[in-house]
Amino acid sequence: SKRNCDFKWNCWQSVEAHRAKTTQEAAYASIVIPTYNQDPKLLMAAIYSARAQTAAVEVIVVDNGTTDYKIIAADAPASTPDGPAYGTLRLPPDVRLIRHERNAGIAGGLNSGIKAMTSDWFCWLSSDDMIGPTKVIQQRLAMRDVDALASFHRYEVTYDGEAFPRYSIMPSWQTIDEQRRILAGACCINGSTVMIHCSVFDRVGLFDTSLQYALDWDMWCRIGVHY
Repeated sequence: SKRNCDFKWNCWQSVEAHRAKTTQEAAYASIVIPTYNQDPKLLMAAIYSARAQTAAVEVIVVDNGTTDYKIIAADAPASTPDGPAYGTLRLPPDVRLIRHERNAGIAGGLNSGIKAMTSDWFCWLSSDDMIGPTKVIQQRLAMRDVDALASFHRYEVTYDGEAFPRYSIMPSWQTIDEQRRILAGACCINGSTVMIHCSVFDRVGLFDTSLQYALDWDMWCRIGVHY
């Protein structure tokens, strides 16, 4: 989906006032944001939407070898003489930074984030997407009610700050056989909507780094085989 830079810029600048958690709380979930040469305004909007969750979360930014500018942690020294000439982007406090010297692909970035998690629940947030402040708590409660280890939800596409009059279409499977058939036919799950318990990765493995495309679809199909 396309996002308007100014719209996101305004969103992340104001969202700090709405945070309802403290950094002392144990993380309810971990939100992994892989990024590579992303527009800084879009990246920061994604980060601030993750930090604005009403549940305590761990936000992990995986810099996949960004070359357009240098991403630095909140407590990094002000002077970064080894950084590129285009400047630096300082992350907000309490955001963890993992840096790859070279682009390891989306799968490599996600895997590094998963390995660094301190919570039991993984959420993926693309660096040009945003999530609502109750996403984590609502999804966890819904999963708890049905004892689920993996889930996803619908999403809304926006452009220039305006929502299109349609949401994503959710698959309509009613049985495990239908689920597997639909998953095999098309990638019907958006990565920024998933929440997955870390035990699932112990069973099915991490994202396949040999895949440049459809690494997400491959993961959903592997999960569908076992769950």
